[in-house]
Amino acid sequence: MRDFYEQAFLLRNSTIKQRCWEAIKGLSRDGNLLEVIVRPYRQHRSIGQNRRYWLLVNVIADDTGNDPQYLHEMLKLRFLGAVEVVVAGQSFTVPKSTTTLNIQTFGEYMTRVEAWAATELGCAIPAGAWYGYR
Repeated sequence: MRDFYEQAFLLRNSTIKQRCWEAIKGLSRDGNLLEVIVRPYRQHRSIGQNRRYWLLVNVIADDTGNDPQYLHEMLKLRFLGAVEVVVAGQSFTVPKSTTTLNIQTFGEYMTRVEAWAATELGCAIPAGAWYGYR
C-alpha cells in the first residue's frame, strides 16, 4: 500500500476538477475507509486579521492588567457564546472557537471586541492597529 496523504482541491476550473477526479479514481481500494467532502469554499480569517486581533487583546491586557490568553477566552465566551462538551460522561461548558470564523464573521467579532473595549473599559486602540490588516 502506498502512503496516503490528505489532498484538497479548490475547483476553480475544469483542469483542477479533472485532477481532483483523477486523484479520487486513484485512491487505494485496500479496505481503508476514506472521506470525500464537497462543500462551498469558505476562506478563514486572514493572517492580518489574526495579527490585529492579538494586538487588540494585548492592548486590553496592558490597560487592565489581565493575561492576554485569559482575556481571549473571556472575549470568546462574551461575544461568541459557549458550547457543551461531554468528556468521559462529564459535561463542560467551553467558549466557541475563533478558528472556524471566516473573514467576515471574524471582522464582525473584532469590531464588537473593539467597541466593547472602548466603551466599557476606555481602552484606546492605536491608529496603527490597522497596519497589516486585510
